[in-house]
Amino acid sequence: MDQIPPLPEQPAFGAGIPNPLAGRRGGSPSSDPQASRRPSRDGDRRGQRRAGGKLPEAAAALARLRELANEPGLERPAGGSGEPRVGAPIAAKLLEALAHCAGDSPSASEVEKALRRSSADAGLARSPLYGYRPHLADPPAEVFARIAVALDRRAGVLAVLQPESARRWRAGLEYLAEATARHGLEIVVDDHLDAVRILAGASDIAVDVALPTAFSSGHGEALIRTREEAAVSARDDAPAPPPEADIGWFGAGIVEAPTPPLRILEAVGRTAYYGVGVSADPSHLGTVEPLVLDGALDPMEAAEELAEAAFGKEVLGGYGTHSVSRAVVRADRLSVFTECLLEVLEDGFGVAPLGPPSWATEAPGRWTSELDPGLQAARRIGSDEGSTLIFESRRAGKRALVFTNVERRMRLGGGLKAPAVLALMRG
Repeated sequence: MDQIPPLPEQPAFGAGIPNPLAGRRGGSPSSDPQASRRPSRDGDRRGQRRAGGKLPEAAAALARLRELANEPGLERPAGGSGEPRVGAPIAAKLLEALAHCAGDSPSASEVEKALRRSSADAGLARSPLYGYRPHLADPPAEVFARIAVALDRRAGVLAVLQPESARRWRAGLEYLAEATARHGLEIVVDDHLDAVRILAGASDIAVDVALPTAFSSGHGEALIRTREEAAVSARDDAPAPPPEADIGWFGAGIVEAPTPPLRILEAVGRTAYYGVGVSADPSHLGTVEPLVLDGALDPMEAAEELAEAAFGKEVLGGYGTHSVSRAVVRADRLSVFTECLLEVLEDGFGVAPLGPPSWATEAPGRWTSELDPGLQAARRIGSDEGSTLIFESRRAGKRALVFTNVERRMRLGGGLKAPAVLALMRG
């Protein structure tokens, strides 16, 4: 993608682009004394001091997408809600795009499953503009599938990537945009959440944000507040309908479209089952497919398979958002299975097989600052709720916790996904 030269000084990025949700468009300052406290449609201006160059970069990318969305003659279903074509052509292009990325490429079946999950997400890109910040540890197939479906729904996509993700994925994403003849893709590299704050303060773009850990509720609440304030500001600033307009009694008073949603994507983790039917425990939370270990496997074989699914390189040593975080084991097998699992983990973390791949630990400062706080919180929560910590690895780049005596009512046994944490539950 060509580098865009710095834009000249102007009242607001994207000034002059018509939008019914905003009235403050490069005009005179508002006379409202509260106006200076509200986020503008182009984002939280206070972020300019925090973000440095990220504010103009993110705002300029958003302005380019707005211009594209308003191009005359562009075919776009209302609200960006076109049905995606999830058949063989888009799956094949997605595989080709992933082949341009650093690291191992996912299989065709993984890509097809990821496309089905993204296509079933009714809230994905239900707006002509879509912002997406994936998790550092999201599987590439999931990230590319969400962007492919958004592009196929004719949305202009602004992807906010961390530096590590950008190095791995940029070439593949640019190839995907070209291969699908969808040119409305902008990529902003931001190693914090500054660009996301800009998107949260823009009331005309749907945004999905994966936060650094499952314990980042404070960040999520702040982003949601910013979006709510932006929606209020947009409603206050929206031009009133002309007094001579005759809209009749039906729909009287409806003067603005609903604000596109901002969603916080939470990692829920997968549940593994050994010797227990999945139907006996529906708590694997629907959209994340469970791992069913063959009941005919002996406990050591089952333990080896679980260790890979919970802490192997393919799931980034347990930090990946689709790693197994809960294992439900038949009661009469749990004791022997636990002994086998501990043996596998001691060997695996002591030698080499388990733990994140090298690219994931190339920036150890980010890896620990964004993800290890989840380990600390999980240790505290597990202790408070009465579960038992039976394994802990503190090796550099190979951090892991395993708890037993976990029950479904506990946070570790329910929907919580802590990085590199495995909870053993009696089935």
